[in-house]
Amino acid sequence: MRAVALSSSQGTLGLIDVPRPTIKRPEQVILRVLEVGVCGTDRELARGNTGAPPPGHEHLIIGHEMLAEVVEVGTAVAAFKPGDLVVDMVRRGCTHCPSCLSGNADFCTSGDYIEHGIKQLDGFMTEYVLADANFLIPVHPDLRAVGVLMEPLSVCEKALAQAHTALSRFPCPPINVSLSRADPGWAKGLRALVAGSGPIGMLGAMILLAHGAEVIVVDRSEEDTPSSRLLQRIGARHINGADVQTEHLDDLLGPINLIFEATGAPGFSFRLIDALGRNGVYVMTGIPHEACTPLPAGTLMHDIVLYNQTILGSVNASKADFEQGASDLLRFRELWGDAINAVITLRVPLAEFMQAIEPAQPGIKAVVEIQR
Repeated sequence: MRAVALSSSQGTLGLIDVPRPTIKRPEQVILRVLEVGVCGTDRELARGNTGAPPPGHEHLIIGHEMLAEVVEVGTAVAAFKPGDLVVDMVRRGCTHCPSCLSGNADFCTSGDYIEHGIKQLDGFMTEYVLADANFLIPVHPDLRAVGVLMEPLSVCEKALAQAHTALSRFPCPPINVSLSRADPGWAKGLRALVAGSGPIGMLGAMILLAHGAEVIVVDRSEEDTPSSRLLQRIGARHINGADVQTEHLDDLLGPINLIFEATGAPGFSFRLIDALGRNGVYVMTGIPHEACTPLPAGTLMHDIVLYNQTILGSVNASKADFEQGASDLLRFRELWGDAINAVITLRVPLAEFMQAIEPAQPGIKAVVEIQR
């Protein structure tokens, strides 16, 4: 069967032939991969800047955002049957840190975790994969067209779960702390600024909107782009960051309770702190490629301390975050119909995977269709 893999010796990405997997243990499942999403991590892999193959292997099969169909289950698997739609979680924890031992590999303290398609574990950009049923998340059949968004969505869910905890610590929080993150109204009363309208920013904005927040999205796009049109369709306010200085955003917008950063641009992202209100929470999800960026450190430190502000970083996701993502995808469908489909702006067949790795036209999310 075909797979898109990175050669560790040559640093090149290409199609290779690999054996079709077979079940070896009772808890295992064979999945027919339907679609694989492409993100910045995959593009970094294509440039040879990161990634590690499984020990003793020459190639790393890439792809960590997936949607698949169950085709065969082991004798100990009762939760899934052939024909079910599922996604497989990305990370597998180490076997020795407290976080991983408690089932929270997204908070691994040792750094010895492994990840599908990224670090020492083959990914999903191939026709069939062998999976452990314990790491599978069911996807409702109505979400066939957008189920591949579950993995980036889970990252947003985890980040906003941490923001929810931070917002809840104040004596008079801007959210109803009696409501859980699963409640449709937990974000009501929240004024949120989302930085970036790529897949993470867009999905983060959708979560916040779906749970009652007022959402403003700032990016570098004009008013007639796929992202700006989608934001207008779902009820978010859009601001072209090229038209306003970050230090003037607070004057333009008023107090902001939460900033959800999804750009990976360190200079822009840190300057946005100026827009954060008192007792505000800033959650960062972008990974920068710039090593050094001049910043007004004194001003930033002054505001963070005097205004009781919280800045936190978030990466990966737990099983609970994936499950919340599955619930929220259905809620997006209820609220906005097929608008969620517009997040995926490019689909290409497996043989043309490089078009998704290096898209020729602007868009939001690129997807490789493994089975057409």
